[in-house]
Amino acid sequence: MISRIKRNELVGRRVLFSLFQNQHLVNRVADQVVERFGERKGGYTRMRKIKRRKGDNALLVSVELLEGWEKIVKEEEVKQEKSEDLQSKSKRN
Repeated sequence: MISRIKRNELVGRRVLFSLFQNQHLVNRVADQVVERFGERKGGYTRMRKIKRRKGDNALLVSVELLEGWEKIVKEEEVKQEKSEDLQSKSKRN
């Protein structure tokens, strides 16, 4: 769907309208998609496994829209640095 909206096809906007039933919202979403993902060739989403659901043991996932790979890499580096700092502090004590 993101690829269709990026190509500025009417079909993409119609699909969004069938989901949201609000033309103002469709226009805002389409404009933001083009702005955020205009240069990106693919890989717009990231799926993270969360846990298994009780009862039927189905896998639950979180789906995120990515803004840019550089931002994700920086976030991962910051998380690693924080965990390393916490480990070094716990070893000192």
